[in-house]
Amino acid sequence: MRKLILTGLAAPALFVSSAIAADLPRRTYAPAPQPSYSAPVHSAYNWTGFYAGVNAGYAWGSFGDVGNVSFGKPSGFTLGGTLGYNHQFNNGFLLGAEGDVNWLNAKSSSSVGIVAAGGPVGAVPAYYTGEMSWMWTARARAGFAIERALIYGTAGYAGANLEERFSQPGATIPQRASTSGAHHGWAAGFGLEYAFTNTLSMKAEYLYASLGKKTVFAAPYTTKVDPSLSIVRMGVNYHF
Repeated sequence: MRKLILTGLAAPALFVSSAIAADLPRRTYAPAPQPSYSAPVHSAYNWTGFYAGVNAGYAWGSFGDVGNVSFGKPSGFTLGGTLGYNHQFNNGFLLGAEGDVNWLNAKSSSSVGIVAAGGPVGAVPAYYTGEMSWMWTARARAGFAIERALIYGTAGYAGANLEERFSQPGATIPQRASTSGAHHGWAAGFGLEYAFTNTLSMKAEYLYASLGKKTVFAAPYTTKVDPSLSIVRMGVNYHF
C-alpha cells in the first residue's frame, strides 16, 4: 500500500519537472572561428635619393677621319665609379643627375710613311700611338619608373685625358714627340636599371662621347684629332 502511494506522488512531480525543462531556453554554442586571409601589401618602390656605385665595360672609338690615318681606332676596357641623385614624381617620371670617373685603356697604334726633312729620298716610316687613359662625365638623367624597373636617357658634359706619341727613328735626325692633356666635349646615351632590393640596383648602359678637336705635334708631323668613344657597360648602385 505504501509503494502505491509513493508511486502516485512521484508521477505528478516527474510530469511537472519535464514541463518546466521544456519551457527553459536551449543552450546555444558559438560557431567555430573561420581562418582569416589578408592580402599581401605591395609597397611601391621609389627611386628618390642619393646613390653610389661601380661600373665596368668596353669602349671603342675613333680619332677622327684624319687622326685614324695616324693613330688607328682605339678600343679597350673601362672601370670606374658613379655618384648620383634621383627624384621620382608620383606619375613615375624621374629626373636626376649623375657623375662618374672611369679608368680607360682605349688605345691604338699605326705607322705612316712621311718624307723627313733633310733625310733620305722617299718616305720614312713614322709611328703614332694614341691612348685614352681617363674619362669623366657629369650628366642629367630623365626616365620613367615602373615599380623596380627604370628606363632612362642621359646627356651632358664629358672629358677625357689623351696622350699622343710620335716617333720616326729612321730619319737622319731621329724624331720623337709626345703630347697629353684633357679633351672636353659631350656625352649622351640610354640605359635600363632594375632594383633587386631596396638598396641595390643593377644597370646596363650605352654612352656615346664626342671629346673635341685638337691639333697635335709640330709641322711636318702635325695631326688633327677628333676623338670619340662608344661605351657599353654594366653597373651596380647602392641607394642610400
